[in-house]
Amino acid sequence: MFVAGKGGSGKTTLAAALALKAAREGKCVLAIEADAKGDLFRALGSRRGGYKPEVVQRNLSVSALKPELAMQEYLHVAFKIPRIVRATPLSRVFDFIATGIPGPKEMVTVGKIAYEERARDRNGNSMWDLIVVDAMASGQVVSHLRAPRDALGVMKSGLIRGQLEWIDETLRDHNTTVVALTATPEEMSVVEALELDQGIRHTAVAVGICFANKVAESAGVEASKVGRLMSKRANRDAVGACLGGPIDLVVKTNDFVADLESVQQTYIADLRAQMKAPVLEIPVVASTSGLATTRVIASALGDQE
Repeated sequence: MFVAGKGGSGKTTLAAALALKAAREGKCVLAIEADAKGDLFRALGSRRGGYKPEVVQRNLSVSALKPELAMQEYLHVAFKIPRIVRATPLSRVFDFIATGIPGPKEMVTVGKIAYEERARDRNGNSMWDLIVVDAMASGQVVSHLRAPRDALGVMKSGLIRGQLEWIDETLRDHNTTVVALTATPEEMSVVEALELDQGIRHTAVAVGICFANKVAESAGVEASKVGRLMSKRANRDAVGACLGGPIDLVVKTNDFVADLESVQQTYIADLRAQMKAPVLEIPVVASTSGLATTRVIASALGDQE
């Protein structure tokens, strides 16, 4: 599952929450940080960010995808070329291959993810029940998903073509690969999510769901209804008596939330009307990103199954 969306839409936190939720259900999960600006490790309670998968929670491992290291691993596995360091002449192999096929960094990124999907343990069983990818920035994810197909137009035969074909097939197999989009209920975020939806569908990769993230909630009570009740003097006096003082600040806060809910629901309605995939609302969490926030979002996902 690739989790993709505009910066600030909560993409990393949702990717972490989806991975954590699956791990809680007993699945063996690998979370991959493909976004160089992401913070997936911290969202899953770890301060480190290595290339090799490391266990950070029960049933849950995480790794940071680095294109150059992925290329070195590919050369080692496919062509038996020793793993290299920047100081050696062989370190230029990455740059050399980069001129041979279109989008080399995109290719090794999705190739590494597909490689992990094929990984097996000593008994021949799949290493991972689910791979969740905190995907590249929304302006790059489409080019990553179409990279194998673009490269197939150049590589007409040989070992590399065969590898490109199975990577491309893995991405386009709707039973294997899906994209989850994230958006906040704001104009620019909704517009970008809809554009991203169209761009991804043109690659023939499935878009399975869109998360409308950071949606304001009023503890199960609509702020607009509270506002109507508070418009009556008798109700205001009764509430004031219970609280032991003026309630002007409470009323103003409620009015603000009511206006926010109204605006947000307008954008969510636009998202639902134009997005072919289901749209699921995720409540705003008033805290910074981290494991605590991830746990709250994971629980919210479970509640809405």
